[in-house]
Amino acid sequence: MLRSFAFYKLYVTIVSVLFVTLVIIQIIWLYNTVTIQQNQMRQELKGIVPDIALEVNAIDHIIFRKSNIGNAELPYSEIDSTVNRVLTDRGINYNVCFAIFQDTTTGVFLSNRSDLSYNLKNSDIKACISDIISFSYADTTYLDANGRSSYSYFRPVDNISGNSSSNVWLSLYIPDALTQSVKGVVLQFIFSMILIVMLLILIIYLIRLFVNTKLLSNAKADFFNNMSHEFKVPLASVRLASKMLKSTDSPGKKLIYHDIIDKESRRLEYQVNRLLELSVFDKEGYTSSMSSFNFSEMLRDIDICLKPIVDKHKATLAVTDKLSELVIEGDREHLYNSICNLVENSLKYGGDGVNINITAIHSDDKITVAVSDNGPGIAPEYRDRIFERFFRAKRENEYRTGGFGLGLNYVKTVIEAHGGVIKLDDNYNTGCRFIIEI
Repeated sequence: MLRSFAFYKLYVTIVSVLFVTLVIIQIIWLYNTVTIQQNQMRQELKGIVPDIALEVNAIDHIIFRKSNIGNAELPYSEIDSTVNRVLTDRGINYNVCFAIFQDTTTGVFLSNRSDLSYNLKNSDIKACISDIISFSYADTTYLDANGRSSYSYFRPVDNISGNSSSNVWLSLYIPDALTQSVKGVVLQFIFSMILIVMLLILIIYLIRLFVNTKLLSNAKADFFNNMSHEFKVPLASVRLASKMLKSTDSPGKKLIYHDIIDKESRRLEYQVNRLLELSVFDKEGYTSSMSSFNFSEMLRDIDICLKPIVDKHKATLAVTDKLSELVIEGDREHLYNSICNLVENSLKYGGDGVNINITAIHSDDKITVAVSDNGPGIAPEYRDRIFERFFRAKRENEYRTGGFGLGLNYVKTVIEAHGGVIKLDDNYNTGCRFIIEI
């Protein structure tokens, strides 16, 4: 059962809210994950920094208990190598900078990122190098071949120098911590967003499918209403004429009733043939009968054949042919019917007295045919759907002009089968103009 448009609007609203909520949840997840990862990185470094301080102290533990150490006194290369080695051994694969500095303002400041001196001095990831002493003792349980212990022990002693302002600190800092944290989860976030977008596209496709199905259902309902009207009126005329024919002996009236029956039966035949032609298009696709023909001659035939119906509507039809008797390869019958269909639409919807123009030119190996009129035109809200099968723009009396909403779809099928295109000129403001390019 097809739902109403109100149902689809509610459905779209709910889906939109759910989608926005899902995106917000993903953003919150990303924020929380990045925050957790940043905290984990900080805690990881806080656990490692004492060990790095011990290793750095082992390079030259005497120098780190001096006051006002100069930068030149510290072996930068060894310190940098030691810090990187410990970080690598502990599996730290993100960027970390370090600094060694003394509390005194004139003391040492040695770092691999001097531009981050403020961050490094104020970092809470640090350990005091000067409060470490080293000693070793021989453990007879574990002696090497030379009788020496194979173990060295390092032990921190608080404020061993006796002056906290002389303490030397090792500080670690993570530059661009946010960027580095995002890198760890960005692939997961992108993948989840891709899945969300794919889900949204699928939902939009399903919604469009549902709406198009609803529109097609409405169009088919209109089609059958129109078809019933188109068949009912001539059938009623035939039945009435037959009844009157039986009850009259007047030769003149009999002739009139015969003419009515003939005219209405032809009308029925025309409508049935259009439906049969449509069914062939559906079942077998368009199969053209290609042959060489004079396009200019075909346009003249259209002018001649449509003159009676044009005169009936008190309209005018002007054909401007700039093709110079051009001969082309194509299906003359269907191309002829297509252009006739456009002219008949102008007569049907343009009202009595409408002026119709057919202009054909040839340039760049392409034929351009424009069929225009000075009628009321097509309302903007219907222009995107005029080539859909069964579609007819609503009017005050939708049965006044007849038709099944098949004509423009037929024209589009024929033109595209010839490798061409047909379009409505949206910039034409004095009526309606269709442009065919083949």
